[in-house]
Amino acid sequence: MASSEVYCETTVPAEQPAAKGLTLGGCTAQHLGHRRLLLKGLQLVLSFLAFVLEEVVSECTMCGGLYFFEFVSCCAFLLSILILVLYCTPLHDKIGQSKIEQLDLGIISVVAFFLIIASIVFSATSDKTSLENAAVVHN
Repeated sequence: MASSEVYCETTVPAEQPAAKGLTLGGCTAQHLGHRRLLLKGLQLVLSFLAFVLEEVVSECTMCGGLYFFEFVSCCAFLLSILILVLYCTPLHDKIGQSKIEQLDLGIISVVAFFLIIASIVFSATSDKTSLENAAVVHN
């Protein structure tokens, strides 16, 4: 019984090719390209920064604009994470490049529209403190 020779080849783990190029938190530029990966990373950082700066505001007289801005900037951050997850996981191969690109374009369009509206409303109703101005500018 020479079974050890038969099973030897199938039990050796296959080597995974090393990821080439730019990576962002484990996400390679394989599906996005270098420029789009950097832009997605920048989008994620700026939406998080706007959310954090808005959270630091301690006083407001008309808080409706602040709360709307908080909601939209948080949604922008979470949706940015979602798109990066779709691009950087095996879900990309299951869903397909064209469907993810359509979803990405739709999300970016809707988020951009609401961010513009939220920034205008927040800027108009804010107390014009430096933190509020910084939150509007970073968004």
